[in-house]
Amino acid sequence: ISVLLLKGADGSLRHSVHRTATEVLYLPLPADVRERFKVIIDAVGQRGGQAVASLAILGAVYLGAGTAHLAMALGLLITVWLLALLDIEQHYVQLFRGNLRAGTIDTRIGVTALDLHSLEALIGALNSEDDQEVLGSLELLEHHQRSALVPVLLLFHPSSKVVLRTLELFAAAGRRDHSSIARRLLKSDVREVRAAALRALATLDVDDECLRDALDDEDPLMHATALVGLLARANRDNDDLAKDFASHLHDPDAEVRLALARAIRYQREPRFAAALVELAKSPEREVRHEVARAMLALPDSRYLDSLLPMLAESRLRPEARKAIVAIGPVAIYFLDEALWDTALPRRIRRHIPRTINRFEATKAAEILMNHLSAEEDGAVRFKILRGLGRLRAEIPELELDNDVLRALTRKTIERAIEVLAFRLAVDAAHAEDPARRTAGGELLSGILREKEQNALERTFRLLGLLHPFEDFELLYRGLTRRGLRGRAQSRELLEHVLRGSERAAVLALFDDFSDRERLAAAEAATGFVAPTPAYEDLLVTMLDDSSEAVQSVAAYHIAELGLDGLADQLRQAGQRSERFLGEVVNRALAMLATEPDMESPHAP
Repeated sequence: ISVLLLKGADGSLRHSVHRTATEVLYLPLPADVRERFKVIIDAVGQRGGQAVASLAILGAVYLGAGTAHLAMALGLLITVWLLALLDIEQHYVQLFRGNLRAGTIDTRIGVTALDLHSLEALIGALNSEDDQEVLGSLELLEHHQRSALVPVLLLFHPSSKVVLRTLELFAAAGRRDHSSIARRLLKSDVREVRAAALRALATLDVDDECLRDALDDEDPLMHATALVGLLARANRDNDDLAKDFASHLHDPDAEVRLALARAIRYQREPRFAAALVELAKSPEREVRHEVARAMLALPDSRYLDSLLPMLAESRLRPEARKAIVAIGPVAIYFLDEALWDTALPRRIRRHIPRTINRFEATKAAEILMNHLSAEEDGAVRFKILRGLGRLRAEIPELELDNDVLRALTRKTIERAIEVLAFRLAVDAAHAEDPARRTAGGELLSGILREKEQNALERTFRLLGLLHPFEDFELLYRGLTRRGLRGRAQSRELLEHVLRGSERAAVLALFDDFSDRERLAAAEAATGFVAPTPAYEDLLVTMLDDSSEAVQSVAAYHIAELGLDGLADQLRQAGQRSERFLGEVVNRALAMLATEPDMESPHAP
């Protein structure tokens, strides 16, 4: 009987579990490798293994081994086989990672140091007729701290852009071997070159004669530059110079204020800190950009209030961030308080987290984690996630509160389920009554789909914080941007990394089934069931959504359908909203007020 049972088990398991497991083992192998060796392994491996096992048994019996000995040998082989299975798992998963990385470009690379041949090529490029090539070589030489190799004779270059960049590079490097050529440049036909040469001379140990001569120059750029240079050299306050300088801080000519800011950046004198604060109020972006650069050269905590609004402008943001970080530890506490200030415009708040993460990692992570769970603005919260992700990528062993991250992960998964349920309810209502399928209705469905994708992306960012040694960005790309094979490989990796309801919910939301089946599976995995009331009630629910975009489109759609009975709910939403949604609500109420005096077919 035991022989029959063993034979039956062997026959059934071999063609079910064994064959399925073998096919799964082949999955991460490249197609050409799989096709080349699969037949050999199936034929030679299986039959050859049976032959070797038979010969081994016959040999053991011939040597006098009994049943007990054979059982012990079999048990030992099973143990070795199980240990091999445990060891193969990491190699199996690594194959999936390699397949997902294939065809991608790793942007997290450093710039290698310049060797002799590279330096020769860069120095040779300084002789190019192409100004852009010359400027590019200067940038690379400065980046690699090889400014001392730039020849002084480059100041005779026919391009004013090259001359200006070279003077700036010499000043940043502290070079003092170009004063004689700088004096010649004071006679240049290009006013910007003359002013730049004067700035360079003002920082060198030369007499005041050229500065005093420039003070009487008819060119306001030369006058402003000389004014800063003389004030920086004065051992005590010069009332006449100080009054002249103060009058130029509010000069109607933006070029004059720009010249002041540039000259101050070269001088790096603390006495000009208050002047930079005044210049930061200039309406011209170019002036404020130069002010930010000057503040970077001369860090002072008095600049923080002036630098913070610059974060809202993309062209000013890089220099403003550098200047804030240069101020030191006091700046991170200032940013912490600013991030708590919900009255601050979103266009500023959303760029604070990525500024915080440029400070010391432990303190930055602590501050960002405190805000992550409390922040109500989705756009700001996403920036906090990105900031934490950058810190985690640079320092994988950085300690974060995993309990908070798990709670936020679950909350974000529930958000994905909620907006998926909302979208299905909206689509069902449109199918039930085609009159609801208006432009606003279609937009609402599209917004909800986008919010689902955003929630899933945030989920993967949170999972990346929880599992710092797994590349969840790669997994997300595999699930969303690759073909069926890439999706299958990403799902296989997720099954190895995640556990419990978290794994079941994520896999369900990324399944290839219909949206309703995905929703049902995700709700079953999490135990969270999103409410799906009647259409009008659903629109009211979305007026109180955490997303301003969903609120705005829902408000417009209510007016579009002429739902007069929801006017009070619209007013309440407008009263508790920010400026943008308030404007949308006012327009929606105006649309309802101008509807014909007839009952809407959609009115409750």
